[in-house]
Amino acid sequence: MRWLLTLFLFLSLAAVLLFGWIRVRNQRETKLIQQRYEEMRQAVAADDAPAMRELIAPGYRDRKNIRYDFLGGRGPVDEDWHVWIFGNHADVSPNQIYHFKILPGGNSIAMIKVDRQWYFTGAFGID
Repeated sequence: MRWLLTLFLFLSLAAVLLFGWIRVRNQRETKLIQQRYEEMRQAVAADDAPAMRELIAPGYRDRKNIRYDFLGGRGPVDEDWHVWIFGNHADVSPNQIYHFKILPGGNSIAMIKVDRQWYFTGAFGID
């Protein structure tokens, strides 16, 4: 019976360490994503097409009808900003809202990590 308690404590410690690592990683990645978003916002404000194109992931650059104004035209990062990270993919909500004060929502922008850099895919969701 003692081994069961030891196993439980070991698994609990492993879970705490894993969740702590994920949280630190996500905070670091969120800062990188915020920097990329700000770069896109400035490129959109300056109407700098080459700079906007460079911020799109290499495999997505030749897509037609990319709405650059939507990708970077949502204003600066503020307290409504939220990022969901799923491995090498992220959904960014520059202006997150809550439906019924509990369900997160708002327009979202898809990003992908390629060679340690975050890029926009050109995809977005409207909520």
